[in-house]
Amino acid sequence: MRVQATIFGKDIESLSNTLYTLGHYYVSNAIVRPIPEQHRIVNNKYQWTLSTKNPIREVSEEELDGRVIAANFNLVSFSHLPQYVDSGTLIDTLAVVADIYPKRTTKDETTLQEFLLINHEMKPTILTMWDELASNEGSYISQFLDSFPIILATRLKVTSYNGISLSTKSSTTVLLNPQTPESQALQDWVLQNEEQIKLLKKDKAVPAPTMTARAPPAVIPITSVSETTKDTPFWVKASASIHKVSQKLWYMCCCTCWKQIYAEHNETFYCRKCGQDRVAQPRYIVAANSTLAFDMLLFITMTYIVVQFCTPTDVTFK
Repeated sequence: MRVQATIFGKDIESLSNTLYTLGHYYVSNAIVRPIPEQHRIVNNKYQWTLSTKNPIREVSEEELDGRVIAANFNLVSFSHLPQYVDSGTLIDTLAVVADIYPKRTTKDETTLQEFLLINHEMKPTILTMWDELASNEGSYISQFLDSFPIILATRLKVTSYNGISLSTKSSTTVLLNPQTPESQALQDWVLQNEEQIKLLKKDKAVPAPTMTARAPPAVIPITSVSETTKDTPFWVKASASIHKVSQKLWYMCCCTCWKQIYAEHNETFYCRKCGQDRVAQPRYIVAANSTLAFDMLLFITMTYIVVQFCTPTDVTFK
């Protein structure tokens, strides 16, 4: 069972050197309370509240007696990232740091740093660390770059910025060279493929992962679509045609919230909706008539697939 534990106020500083990720501890007299759904980071409606009043003691090697208590991480491979793009679902992943790009500071003094990650699939992916994670964990990882360190990152956001990329949140944890079986297997792979990793690092080419979508659910009648929840995604199968050939196929927007803005491509601007400096990126859009009971707007990746593989006026998609 996974349980969320929270430390508040002055106890955070007092317990800062008491608990470490992947450590084993005896914890007594924790207060158990319900936790609102919006604050949950694990699938459990109750949390522990810890303070300096709780006896906390690390489990010794002798007490473990050689037993391995495995941590429960739901690791997501890079080939499966597309199904999580801009979905709000946070993921855990294990990867090799192949390169690190210079640290930057935005106009509102937010610090960020980008890391080039790869795994055994050889799919380069960018991870952006923000604020304290960039300053602390990012700086620490950079000291070991020549040895291609392995990181285990939890609660990452998958975004469509520059193709598909990963981004940290305030609840993200980044572990360097964790002592797990999965990490050891990846380390063995690094030793066998070191030359390929060096070539990739030298090239610095970061292609977006192949856009493989999740398997579609059971087919439902088109009359049922309007009855679905507003934010529920669903698959449709139809033929469509683009009659308005002169339409503008993109608009400039915030790279995070997609709000339309008036800025140049790749220009940094202050997004009022996000409350942070963002980069202006084009969002592709096509208005199409279809055989369904309604017309369609196709955005971003779907538009790219349609336009790339079909004729300018006749579109078939799923």
